[in-house]
Amino acid sequence: MLTISVVNQKGGCGKTTTAVNLAAALAERKKVALLDLDPQSNASYHLGIKKAEEKETTYEIFDNLLENKELNVNDFIKEITNLLYLIPSCLELSTIEARLAKTAQGIDVLNELKESLQSNFDYLIIDSPPNLGFLTLNALRASDFALIPINIDIFSLEAVKNVEKIVSLMGKFIDALPSLFYLITLFDRRSSFSKNFVIRTKELLKQQLFETIIRNNIYLREAATAGKDIFRYMKRSNGARDYLQLAQELEEKIKHIKAVGFSYTKEAKQVTVAGDFNGWALDDKFSLIRKDNLWYKKLYLPSGKYRYKFVVDGRWIHDENNPLLQEDNFGGYNSLLILE
Repeated sequence: MLTISVVNQKGGCGKTTTAVNLAAALAERKKVALLDLDPQSNASYHLGIKKAEEKETTYEIFDNLLENKELNVNDFIKEITNLLYLIPSCLELSTIEARLAKTAQGIDVLNELKESLQSNFDYLIIDSPPNLGFLTLNALRASDFALIPINIDIFSLEAVKNVEKIVSLMGKFIDALPSLFYLITLFDRRSSFSKNFVIRTKELLKQQLFETIIRNNIYLREAATAGKDIFRYMKRSNGARDYLQLAQELEEKIKHIKAVGFSYTKEAKQVTVAGDFNGWALDDKFSLIRKDNLWYKKLYLPSGKYRYKFVVDGRWIHDENNPLLQEDNFGGYNSLLILE
Protein backbone atom coordinates (compact mmCIF):
# COMPACT_ATOMS: atom_id res chain seq x y z
CA MET A 1 0.00 0.00 0.00
CA LEU A 2 1.28 3.43 -0.94
CA THR A 3 0.37 6.34 1.33
CA ILE A 4 -0.05 9.83 -0.09
CA SER A 5 -0.85 12.84 2.08
CA VAL A 6 -2.34 15.97 0.52
CA VAL A 7 -0.84 18.85 2.47
CA ASN A 8 -0.92 22.63 2.49
CA GLN A 9 -1.20 25.02 5.42
CA LYS A 10 -2.93 27.51 3.13
CA GLY A 11 -6.69 27.21 2.72
CA GLY A 12 -8.46 27.66 -0.59
CA CYS A 13 -5.85 25.85 -2.67
CA GLY A 14 -7.98 22.83 -3.63
CA LYS A 15 -6.49 20.51 -1.01
CA THR A 16 -9.65 18.61 -0.11
CA THR A 17 -10.95 18.67 -3.69
CA THR A 18 -7.66 17.08 -4.73
CA ALA A 19 -7.65 14.48 -1.95
CA VAL A 20 -11.20 13.36 -2.72
CA ASN A 21 -10.99 13.33 -6.51
CA LEU A 22 -7.50 11.87 -6.71
CA ALA A 23 -8.71 9.05 -4.43
CA ALA A 24 -11.77 8.58 -6.66
CA ALA A 25 -9.65 8.60 -9.83
CA LEU A 26 -7.29 5.96 -8.45
CA ALA A 27 -10.35 3.96 -7.34
CA GLU A 28 -11.37 3.60 -10.97
CA ARG A 29 -8.89 0.69 -11.02
CA LYS A 30 -7.37 0.29 -7.54
CA LYS A 31 -8.71 -0.16 -4.02
CA VAL A 32 -8.35 3.13 -2.17
CA ALA A 33 -8.96 4.36 1.37
CA LEU A 34 -9.41 8.10 1.96
CA LEU A 35 -8.57 9.18 5.51
CA ASP A 36 -10.13 12.49 6.58
CA LEU A 37 -7.63 13.98 9.03
CA ASP A 38 -9.13 17.48 8.99
CA PRO A 39 -11.46 18.36 11.93
CA GLN A 40 -13.49 20.47 9.49
CA SER A 41 -14.55 17.14 7.89
CA ASN A 42 -14.71 18.60 4.39
CA ALA A 43 -13.59 15.38 2.71
CA SER A 44 -16.28 13.47 4.61
CA TYR A 45 -18.93 16.00 3.58
CA HIS A 46 -17.62 15.86 0.01
CA LEU A 47 -18.39 12.13 -0.07
CA GLY A 48 -21.86 12.45 1.43
CA ILE A 49 -21.11 11.94 5.14
CA LYS A 50 -22.78 15.08 6.48
CA LYS A 51 -22.19 14.40 10.17
CA ALA A 52 -20.43 11.29 11.39
CA GLU A 53 -20.89 10.03 14.93
CA GLU A 54 -17.82 10.68 17.07
CA LYS A 55 -17.26 6.95 17.61
CA GLU A 56 -17.11 6.32 13.85
CA THR A 57 -14.33 8.79 13.03
CA THR A 58 -10.62 9.50 13.09
CA TYR A 59 -11.14 11.11 16.51
CA GLU A 60 -12.05 7.76 18.04
CA ILE A 61 -9.13 6.09 16.25
CA PHE A 62 -6.60 8.53 17.68
CA ASP A 63 -8.25 8.43 21.10
CA ASN A 64 -8.00 4.63 21.21
CA LEU A 65 -4.43 4.58 19.94
CA LEU A 66 -3.32 7.20 22.46
CA GLU A 67 -4.99 5.23 25.27
CA ASN A 68 -3.51 1.92 23.99
CA LYS A 69 -6.96 0.43 23.60
CA GLU A 70 -7.80 -2.38 21.21
CA LEU A 71 -8.94 -1.13 17.84
CA ASN A 72 -10.65 -2.78 14.89
CA VAL A 73 -10.06 -0.37 12.04
CA ASN A 74 -12.78 -2.03 9.94
CA ASP A 75 -15.37 -0.51 12.28
CA PHE A 76 -14.46 2.95 10.98
CA ILE A 77 -14.31 2.33 7.23
CA LYS A 78 -17.31 3.40 5.16
CA GLU A 79 -17.79 2.06 1.64
CA ILE A 80 -18.39 4.79 -0.92
CA THR A 81 -18.05 2.61 -4.05
CA ASN A 82 -16.80 -0.93 -4.47
CA LEU A 83 -13.20 0.38 -4.66
CA LEU A 84 -13.37 3.68 -2.73
CA TYR A 85 -13.62 3.77 1.06
CA LEU A 86 -13.68 6.62 3.58
CA ILE A 87 -12.60 6.97 7.19
CA PRO A 88 -14.52 10.12 8.20
CA SER A 89 -13.60 12.92 10.57
CA CYS A 90 -15.44 15.12 13.08
CA LEU A 91 -14.90 18.42 14.88
CA GLU A 92 -13.75 16.65 18.07
CA LEU A 93 -10.56 15.61 16.24
CA SER A 94 -9.28 19.16 16.85
CA THR A 95 -8.82 18.29 20.54
CA ILE A 96 -6.31 15.57 19.64
CA GLU A 97 -3.62 18.10 18.65
CA ALA A 98 -2.87 19.06 22.26
CA ARG A 99 -2.71 15.41 23.34
CA LEU A 100 -0.31 14.55 20.54
CA ALA A 101 1.93 17.46 21.55
CA LYS A 102 2.27 15.95 25.03
CA THR A 103 3.04 12.44 23.77
CA ALA A 104 6.65 11.26 23.40
CA GLN A 105 6.00 9.71 19.98
CA GLY A 106 3.32 12.20 19.01
CA ILE A 107 4.04 12.14 15.29
CA ASP A 108 4.05 8.32 15.03
CA VAL A 109 0.46 7.55 16.04
CA LEU A 110 -0.94 7.42 12.50
CA ASN A 111 1.72 4.87 11.55
CA GLU A 112 -0.02 2.36 13.82
CA LEU A 113 -3.28 2.84 11.91
CA LYS A 114 -1.43 2.55 8.60
CA GLU A 115 -0.14 -0.88 9.55
CA SER A 116 -3.73 -2.06 10.12
CA LEU A 117 -4.74 -0.93 6.61
CA GLN A 118 -1.61 -2.11 4.82
CA SER A 119 -2.85 -5.41 3.43
CA ASN A 120 -6.36 -4.25 2.48
CA PHE A 121 -5.74 -1.33 0.12
CA ASP A 122 -3.55 -0.30 -2.80
CA TYR A 123 -3.54 3.36 -1.76
CA LEU A 124 -4.18 5.37 1.38
CA ILE A 125 -4.91 9.05 0.62
CA ILE A 126 -4.83 11.44 3.59
CA ASP A 127 -6.60 14.80 3.59
CA SER A 128 -4.65 16.76 6.20
CA PRO A 129 -5.81 19.93 7.99
CA PRO A 130 -4.80 23.36 6.61
CA ASN A 131 -1.97 23.85 9.10
CA LEU A 132 1.37 22.29 10.06
CA GLY A 133 0.29 20.96 13.46
CA PHE A 134 0.65 17.47 14.90
CA LEU A 135 -2.10 15.93 12.77
CA THR A 136 -0.31 17.10 9.61
CA LEU A 137 3.02 15.90 11.01
CA ASN A 138 1.42 12.49 11.56
CA ALA A 139 0.25 12.50 7.94
CA LEU A 140 3.72 13.38 6.65
CA ARG A 141 5.35 10.80 8.92
CA ALA A 142 3.08 8.03 7.65
CA SER A 143 3.40 8.97 3.96
CA ASP A 144 5.52 7.68 1.13
CA PHE A 145 4.61 10.75 -0.91
CA ALA A 146 3.21 14.17 -0.08
CA LEU A 147 1.23 16.15 -2.64
CA ILE A 148 1.09 19.92 -2.17
CA PRO A 149 -1.62 21.73 -4.20
CA ILE A 150 -0.70 25.22 -5.38
CA ASN A 151 -3.38 27.61 -6.56
CA ILE A 152 -2.53 30.60 -8.77
CA ASP A 153 -1.39 32.79 -5.92
CA ILE A 154 2.03 34.00 -4.71
CA PHE A 155 1.08 33.02 -1.15
CA SER A 156 0.88 29.40 -2.27
CA LEU A 157 4.59 29.49 -3.08
CA GLU A 158 5.29 30.77 0.43
CA ALA A 159 3.29 27.82 1.77
CA VAL A 160 5.49 25.51 -0.33
CA LYS A 161 8.58 26.85 1.48
CA ASN A 162 6.94 26.23 4.85
CA VAL A 163 6.07 22.62 4.02
CA GLU A 164 9.62 22.00 2.76
CA LYS A 165 11.03 23.59 5.92
CA ILE A 166 8.92 21.45 8.25
CA VAL A 167 9.85 18.27 6.35
CA SER A 168 13.51 19.22 6.61
CA LEU A 169 13.16 19.77 10.37
CA MET A 170 11.42 16.40 10.71
CA GLY A 171 14.49 14.85 9.09
CA LYS A 172 16.41 15.45 12.33
CA PHE A 173 14.16 13.07 14.21
CA ILE A 174 12.74 10.42 11.87
CA ASP A 175 14.36 7.83 9.63
CA ALA A 176 12.04 8.15 6.60
CA LEU A 177 10.60 11.19 4.86
CA PRO A 178 8.01 11.46 2.09
CA SER A 179 8.94 12.46 -1.42
CA LEU A 180 7.33 15.83 -2.21
CA PHE A 181 5.32 16.61 -5.33
CA TYR A 182 3.40 19.72 -6.34
CA LEU A 183 0.20 20.27 -8.29
CA ILE A 184 -1.15 23.50 -9.80
CA THR A 185 -4.88 23.91 -9.14
CA LEU A 186 -7.66 26.39 -9.90
CA PHE A 187 -6.03 27.32 -13.19
CA ASP A 188 -7.78 29.88 -15.40
CA ARG A 189 -6.45 29.47 -18.94
CA ARG A 190 -7.90 32.86 -19.96
CA SER A 191 -5.60 34.69 -17.55
CA SER A 192 -2.10 35.76 -18.62
CA PHE A 193 -1.21 35.98 -14.92
CA SER A 194 -2.10 32.29 -14.55
CA LYS A 195 0.01 31.32 -17.55
CA ASN A 196 3.02 33.30 -16.30
CA PHE A 197 2.58 31.83 -12.82
CA VAL A 198 2.76 28.31 -14.27
CA ILE A 199 5.98 29.15 -16.15
CA ARG A 200 7.63 30.55 -13.00
CA THR A 201 6.48 27.61 -10.88
CA LYS A 202 7.85 25.08 -13.38
CA GLU A 203 11.23 26.85 -13.26
CA LEU A 204 11.19 26.73 -9.47
CA LEU A 205 9.95 23.18 -8.83
CA LYS A 206 11.13 21.39 -11.99
CA GLN A 207 10.52 17.61 -11.91
CA GLN A 208 8.65 17.81 -8.60
CA LEU A 209 5.78 19.64 -10.31
CA PHE A 210 3.14 17.52 -12.03
CA GLU A 211 2.60 18.22 -15.71
CA THR A 212 -1.13 17.84 -15.07
CA ILE A 213 -2.85 21.11 -14.21
CA ILE A 214 -6.26 21.19 -12.51
CA ARG A 215 -8.43 23.71 -14.32
CA ASN A 216 -11.04 25.85 -12.63
CA ASN A 217 -14.24 23.89 -13.17
CA ILE A 218 -17.70 24.61 -11.78
CA TYR A 219 -18.58 20.91 -11.71
CA LEU A 220 -15.90 20.30 -9.07
CA ARG A 221 -17.71 22.73 -6.74
CA GLU A 222 -21.11 21.32 -7.59
CA ALA A 223 -19.88 17.77 -6.91
CA ALA A 224 -18.74 18.78 -3.41
CA THR A 225 -22.11 20.39 -2.71
CA ALA A 226 -23.86 17.24 -3.92
CA GLY A 227 -21.73 15.04 -1.64
CA LYS A 228 -20.10 13.18 -4.53
CA ASP A 229 -16.71 12.88 -6.16
CA ILE A 230 -16.47 14.31 -9.66
CA PHE A 231 -16.64 10.88 -11.33
CA ARG A 232 -20.02 10.05 -9.83
CA TYR A 233 -21.30 13.59 -10.38
CA MET A 234 -20.10 14.56 -13.88
CA LYS A 235 -17.72 12.03 -15.38
CA ARG A 236 -17.39 13.85 -18.71
CA SER A 237 -16.35 17.18 -17.21
CA ASN A 238 -12.94 18.85 -17.42
CA GLY A 239 -12.60 18.31 -13.68
CA ALA A 240 -12.95 14.55 -14.10
CA ARG A 241 -10.52 14.54 -17.04
CA ASP A 242 -7.93 16.51 -15.08
CA TYR A 243 -8.03 14.28 -11.99
CA LEU A 244 -7.98 11.13 -14.07
CA GLN A 245 -4.92 12.47 -15.88
CA LEU A 246 -3.35 13.30 -12.50
CA ALA A 247 -3.91 9.75 -11.24
CA GLN A 248 -2.35 8.33 -14.40
CA GLU A 249 0.67 10.65 -14.15
CA LEU A 250 1.08 9.82 -10.47
CA GLU A 251 1.11 6.09 -11.12
CA GLU A 252 3.63 6.56 -13.93
CA LYS A 253 5.86 8.71 -11.71
CA ILE A 254 5.95 6.30 -8.80
CA LYS A 255 6.97 3.46 -11.11
CA HIS A 256 10.29 5.26 -11.45
CA ILE A 257 10.80 6.17 -7.80
CA LYS A 258 12.63 3.77 -5.54
CA ALA A 259 12.85 3.56 -1.76
CA VAL A 260 16.54 3.51 -0.80
CA GLY A 261 17.91 2.77 2.66
CA PHE A 262 21.23 4.33 3.68
CA SER A 263 22.92 2.79 6.74
CA TYR A 264 26.11 3.36 8.73
CA THR A 265 27.18 0.93 11.44
CA LYS A 266 30.15 2.55 13.23
CA GLU A 267 30.21 4.81 16.27
CA ALA A 268 29.52 8.45 15.50
CA LYS A 269 27.87 11.55 16.91
CA GLN A 270 26.26 12.67 13.64
CA VAL A 271 25.87 11.10 10.20
CA THR A 272 24.45 12.77 7.09
CA VAL A 273 24.20 11.54 3.51
CA ALA A 274 24.91 13.93 0.65
CA GLY A 275 25.14 13.37 -3.09
CA ASP A 276 23.90 14.17 -6.56
CA PHE A 277 20.30 13.68 -5.39
CA ASN A 278 20.43 16.70 -3.06
CA GLY A 279 23.11 18.88 -4.67
CA TRP A 280 25.65 17.64 -2.10
CA ALA A 281 23.98 19.82 0.52
CA LEU A 282 24.36 19.18 4.26
CA ASP A 283 20.65 19.36 5.03
CA ASP A 284 18.98 18.11 8.22
CA LYS A 285 16.48 16.35 5.99
CA PHE A 286 19.24 13.90 5.03
CA SER A 287 20.54 13.22 8.54
CA LEU A 288 20.65 9.55 9.44
CA ILE A 289 18.82 8.57 12.62
CA ARG A 290 20.41 6.31 15.19
CA LYS A 291 18.49 3.26 16.39
CA ASP A 292 20.37 0.91 18.67
CA ASN A 293 23.74 0.47 16.90
CA LEU A 294 22.61 1.48 13.42
CA TRP A 295 22.39 4.86 11.69
CA TYR A 296 19.67 4.80 9.04
CA LYS A 297 17.67 6.96 6.62
CA LYS A 298 15.16 5.95 3.94
CA LEU A 299 14.82 8.24 0.93
CA TYR A 300 12.67 8.09 -2.20
CA LEU A 301 14.72 8.75 -5.32
CA PRO A 302 13.91 8.75 -9.05
CA SER A 303 15.55 6.11 -11.23
CA GLY A 304 19.08 7.13 -12.21
CA LYS A 305 22.74 7.04 -11.26
CA TYR A 306 23.91 8.94 -8.17
CA ARG A 307 27.25 9.61 -6.49
CA TYR A 308 27.11 10.07 -2.73
CA LYS A 309 29.12 10.15 0.50
CA PHE A 310 28.46 10.01 4.21
CA VAL A 311 29.48 12.98 6.33
CA VAL A 312 30.45 11.48 9.67
CA ASP A 313 31.20 14.00 12.41
CA GLY A 314 32.31 16.46 9.73
CA ARG A 315 34.40 13.96 7.76
CA TRP A 316 33.40 13.02 4.18
CA ILE A 317 33.75 9.29 3.53
CA HIS A 318 32.44 6.74 1.06
CA ASP A 319 29.92 4.05 2.04
CA GLU A 320 32.01 1.06 3.13
CA ASN A 321 29.02 -1.26 2.70
CA ASN A 322 28.64 -0.37 -0.99
CA PRO A 323 31.25 -1.93 -3.34
CA LEU A 324 30.36 0.44 -6.21
CA LEU A 325 32.90 3.28 -6.12
CA GLN A 326 34.14 6.08 -8.35
CA GLU A 327 37.24 8.22 -7.82
CA ASP A 328 36.49 11.78 -6.73
CA ASN A 329 38.57 14.91 -7.44
CA PHE A 330 40.30 14.83 -4.07
CA GLY A 331 42.07 11.47 -4.13
CA GLY A 332 39.22 9.61 -2.49
CA TYR A 333 36.08 7.83 -3.62
CA ASN A 334 32.40 8.52 -4.10
CA SER A 335 29.95 5.69 -3.59
CA LEU A 336 27.69 4.93 -6.53
CA LEU A 337 23.98 4.20 -6.44
CA ILE A 338 22.28 2.89 -9.59
CA LEU A 339 18.47 2.75 -9.59
CA GLU A 340 16.83 1.16 -12.63
